[in-house]
Parts: sequence; C-alpha cells; structure tokens
Amino acid sequence: MIISLKYVSWSFLTKADWIVGIMSGVILYGLFASGHAFMQWLHIPIEPYVQHLYSSISPSVWWQHLLMFLLIIPGEELFWRGYLHKRLFTLSPFQRTIVAASFYTAAHLCSLNPLLALAAFVGGIMWGALFEWRQKIEVAMIAHVVFDVLLVYLFPLS
Repeated sequence: MIISLKYVSWSFLTKADWIVGIMSGVILYGLFASGHAFMQWLHIPIEPYVQHLYSSISPSVWWQHLLMFLLIIPGEELFWRGYLHKRLFTLSPFQRTIVAASFYTAAHLCSLNPLLALAAFVGGIMWGALFEWRQKIEVAMIAHVVFDVLLVYLFPLS
C-alpha cells in the first residue's frame, strides 16, 4: 500500500471531484437503504446478517474510529483501486471494475456473511467505476468515507 501513496494528491481535486465523491457516497448509501427496505418488505430474514455486520464493522472505542478513517478506508482504496485495479490495465475499464470488485468481494467472504459479500461487491463496483471515470483515487476515497459516515454513524440500517 505504501507504494500506492504516490497516487494520492488532494490538491488536484476540483470542485466537481468533491461533488461527485460526496454525491456518489450518498447515492450508494441510498441504494443500500433501499435494498434493505426492499428485502424487509419481501420478508427476507436479513436482520441477523445486518446485526452481525454492524457488530463486526462498527468501531466501539475512539481509536477504532480514527483507524477507520485514517487507515482502513484509505488503505482499502489504495490497495483495491490504486494498486490492484491499475494492474489490470490489459482489460477493458468494465472488465477491470468487475474483476477488481470480485477480488474485493472474495476478501470479504471469510466473514461468512452473505450480506457483507454483496455489500462489498456493490461498493467495489461503485468505487471502481468512480476510479475509472474520474481517474483519481481520492474521489473513490471521498465516496467511501461519505458512505461509511452515513451507514455507520448517521443512518444505520438497523
């Protein structure tokens, strides 16, 4: 991941980059909230998976909150988009996004939580597509942070 730090440069972000990143995080959260409501409407028993997800990813002490925003989110974006996604340059942008999101999903399978795996795939597609579109890892980081703030702190789904 340290190799990928050379890709981060906040000073080159335009106003449009910030807007795209923030709005993408909001849209992704809206998609998750809508999917959650739809599954509840269909009476699909997802709440145990949602509870497990929150118990496993939600920070509980102050330093975990710091780690989430200073290490985990930037680290995920730097590795999955900044490193792996860029190494798939022989594929088309669509193929790169799908393959990188699939690897990102595979890394989440060890949780044995199908909801987390689905969330990882959908998030991986969104953040990979943002990376392809804007060609800036920082836009994907902004979207990821906004999404996590909405999902974990402001409007949890359970």
